[in-house]
Amino acid sequence: MPVVLVGPPGVGKSAVGRALAEALGRPFVDTDAAIEADSGLSVAELWAREGEAAFRAREARLMANLPDDVVVASGGGTLTAPGVEALLASGAWRVVALEAPVEVLLERVGRRPGERPLLAASPERRLSALMAERRPLYARAEARFPAVRSPRRVAAEIARYLALSPVPGEVVGRGALAFLRPLLAGRPLLVTEPRVDRLHGPRLRAALGRERLGTVRMPEGERAKRMEAVVRAARVALARGADRDSVFVAAGGGALGDSAGLLAALYMRGVRWAVVPTTLLAMVDASLGGKVAVDLPEGKNLLGAFHPPAASVVDTAFLATLDGARWREGMAESVKAGILGDGDLLERLASATVGPETDDLDEVVRRARAVKRKRVEADPRESAGGVREHLNLGHTLGHALETLSGHRLSHGDAVAIGTAAILRLAEELGLLPPREARPMWAALRRQGLPTEAPPWLDASPAQAAAVMRRDKKARGGAVRLIVPRGVARVEAVAVEEPTLVRLAALAGLGGGAGPFLDTRGRGC
Repeated sequence: MPVVLVGPPGVGKSAVGRALAEALGRPFVDTDAAIEADSGLSVAELWAREGEAAFRAREARLMANLPDDVVVASGGGTLTAPGVEALLASGAWRVVALEAPVEVLLERVGRRPGERPLLAASPERRLSALMAERRPLYARAEARFPAVRSPRRVAAEIARYLALSPVPGEVVGRGALAFLRPLLAGRPLLVTEPRVDRLHGPRLRAALGRERLGTVRMPEGERAKRMEAVVRAARVALARGADRDSVFVAAGGGALGDSAGLLAALYMRGVRWAVVPTTLLAMVDASLGGKVAVDLPEGKNLLGAFHPPAASVVDTAFLATLDGARWREGMAESVKAGILGDGDLLERLASATVGPETDDLDEVVRRARAVKRKRVEADPRESAGGVREHLNLGHTLGHALETLSGHRLSHGDAVAIGTAAILRLAEELGLLPPREARPMWAALRRQGLPTEAPPWLDASPAQAAAVMRRDKKARGGAVRLIVPRGVARVEAVAVEEPTLVRLAALAGLGGGAGPFLDTRGRGC
């Protein structure tokens, strides 16, 4: 995918672009130089002979036919060329904006005034007007970098960003927090929870810079996922001066991300937000997909919306402070990702224990995120029968176990138990061959995940079935279970009461699995 540098005249796109192309080992294209070579005339001569409209048409043709592997230094007004804005919106490029103060730009463009026709008369006034006019276009870049240091230093920073960024607006890996501010367009408001603020608050505030609006603290864990907590946070945001141009930065675990994302979706009818997950669960699952929600007493995530974050910064250095219970939460989702769509990831998790300091942690996080991202992109609104529902593997029973435990049972442990139960059910029904199930069981056990409900969870299979029938993914009264048939082969199956009871029994509720309940002809 082409990397396109954008920004105002004099910001240094050509110099940074050459250095970046060298760092990445890619060809370099300077749009002005390419047009001059094609026409045999200088930019100033072309403007004098043909006018701005014809020059912009040349830029548009050039940008529409970029090779995939190039680094491009665009002209200051290239984004205004006809059709280029549509290309910008299509996601066909990796677009990075360079920024510098007006006084720096004026000093630079003053060195060669004849090469910039738009600034030939009244450079200061004209440059200020151009920046105001084009700022909305530059703001659509996926990241913004100050270009006041040497071109090589700026290029090195952009190259590191691209190395950690598998898709636009997302940075994954140790040290990713350094790129938080470049990903944000607007004044940031930090939304976090007390424990994260104690452990990481200074780093987060330093990463957000001096323009931050302050901090909103929400309750810890599931207590954040109550509508009254969202309302209180909204009132604090209002007192901090947050407006529709602000960007909320949610730093914390999955529950904090869910509630802060819903806050962003509702505040002034929707503002942009960024997510900085600090737990493994949030990194591999909750921070992806744009589903934001709070709970009701009747069940999890029953009040929510789709509101994807504008940016995701996934810094695995945060995981050094994670306790064992929270670590297991993320490993349960990582194992699920391997079952759903990445056999290599599953084998990795089956053969070696992954921890906060293991060398392959960044790769595990990236691969697990990629499995979920693929399904989210194919089915962004979780349509009926869409592939996104596959992500519910282990969750129907898992959510019921959380509810029945009063959330004493963590989400990750509940999902692991739910996954183990559906593996048992699939094997029992002859849907999952033992050789296909073997790495799934090995991964659950290697990562230290529970496979049966704890003895203290005093609930019957029938009670669990009743909670599962209220699952938000149930449609038309039918509960759909995601059943694995093999690695990267799952299917959604509509089931009725006996199968739900059997699934809960296979999780160890009610004192064990009990007698087999015949499900033939009953929806499974």
